[in-house]
Amino acid sequence: TMALLRLFAPAIVLNIGVSNTCNMAILIPVIEEWSRKNGLDKNQLLMPLSFVLLISGTFAIFATSSNLITQALLINHGLEPFTNFEIADLATAATLACVLYMIIAIPIVLPRKQADRVIIEASAPTPSVPSGVNYTLLMGLLTKGTA
Repeated sequence: TMALLRLFAPAIVLNIGVSNTCNMAILIPVIEEWSRKNGLDKNQLLMPLSFVLLISGTFAIFATSSNLITQALLINHGLEPFTNFEIADLATAATLACVLYMIIAIPIVLPRKQADRVIIEASAPTPSVPSGVNYTLLMGLLTKGTA
């Protein structure tokens, strides 16, 4: 729970003016290293972060392509466009609700599977794995129904 809060706070602040896709790309290696050092399951951090960034990214009109498309449609139809931060109040409320939900639901919905991954990593034949393939994740998916 504290790990999620420590992750969400700076990510949300960064997300106010930078695309959520860029933030996620920047934070993935950080999360992988942080989870490895602290024995956390990175899946319990990556998926919730993705949802929080998606919602908090609507804070400013210029922050997401969806907001920009909506703005263009308003202008094209002769309606009054939004100001840069007009939907910030709604986005803030939605972000807070999302953070609260993630803190409560993630431990229930995404139980830790770190022990399973350690066993799979120890038995995985890594020399034949092409670069860029997450062999541990693939093995976890492939062996989930067996055993």
